[in-house]
Amino acid sequence: MMKTAILSLVAYCVLAVPSHAQSRSAAFGFPVGSTKDEILAIAGGSAKLLRSDGTTLYLKSSADPAANKLFNEFRLVLTPKLGLSSVTGIVSLSSATPFAQVRRQYNSLRDSIAAEYGPPRHEFDLVRTGSTASSDEQAFQAFAQKTRHLASYWLLEDKTLVTVRVVGISSTRAQLILKYEFRPDYDSLKAEEAAVQGTPREPSGK
Repeated sequence: MMKTAILSLVAYCVLAVPSHAQSRSAAFGFPVGSTKDEILAIAGGSAKLLRSDGTTLYLKSSADPAANKLFNEFRLVLTPKLGLSSVTGIVSLSSATPFAQVRRQYNSLRDSIAAEYGPPRHEFDLVRTGSTASSDEQAFQAFAQKTRHLASYWLLEDKTLVTVRVVGISSTRAQLILKYEFRPDYDSLKAEEAAVQGTPREPSGK
């Protein structure tokens, strides 16, 4: 049942993609290069804007029980020149959830993405040597300390980087994410940020 639900999420669109954007790749129904206004129009009643922070929009899934409920929130990054460059679906996790269940959720999402794109190009499932939080009961603490890693990466033919990963927030909170980074759009944003900060940055995902 879990895998069926996640498979439907992989193909899930928040709303139908507008006809003018159908020729462009989309993640969660948001086409590459979309503007803020286009994103909000696509989301419609299926998601609401939580906040806008510079180039980043945060959308929360609708409370509609008919809507798909795996992802609690979406984070969308836009470049001033090229529009939508990165989309992340976020599942909120609590340490009250046994790590075995977190792993099952991760495995199901990873396997669903692999069914679409093939085996991951890189995959990490490890606890770093010397970690002070090495047991499953300490998994959330280890994720927050970045000493435990559970992640898979795909690099698609169009250079889109797809990531399934558990990200630590604190010793009691974490996120399971499905992230799409579009190239060269996402690299353009990083270059713009580096220019503002005065630090050159090499494009990634190549």
